[in-house]
Amino acid sequence: MILDSPYLIDLFQDHDGARWKARQMHNDGIVQRVPETVMGELHLARIYATDEEERRVRYALGKYPVVKNEEVEHLYGKLLGYADRETKADFRMDASDGVVAAASKKYDEPVVTSHHDKFTEIGIQVEPYEGRHNPY
Repeated sequence: MILDSPYLIDLFQDHDGARWKARQMHNDGIVQRVPETVMGELHLARIYATDEEERRVRYALGKYPVVKNEEVEHLYGKLLGYADRETKADFRMDASDGVVAAASKKYDEPVVTSHHDKFTEIGIQVEPYEGRHNPY
């Protein structure tokens, strides 16, 4: 599973749906990966975090395998080209979500996120959870 920042933020904030999803993935022995770009977002989020949230972020930074940006940059470019050609003209995906989508393609794994539409519109499988985090 590719973990997106909204899911991880919900997990760090002890949201029930995110905790349930984490337990389910752990019990099922599912490999969980975090794209390098998401790690950067988590570092930024630490500025606004409580002490407990910061402790959880530090723990996570050392827990999950990290997908390096250079491993997926070529897939990111292909996904952007696909989005330009195949989706509605006003579709936009920011760089961070693009890297998450590319990691999903590289490993053929769904993305755990509360931002379903961004990913499903370009053919990325999403693993849902009951989330509350929406930065938009």
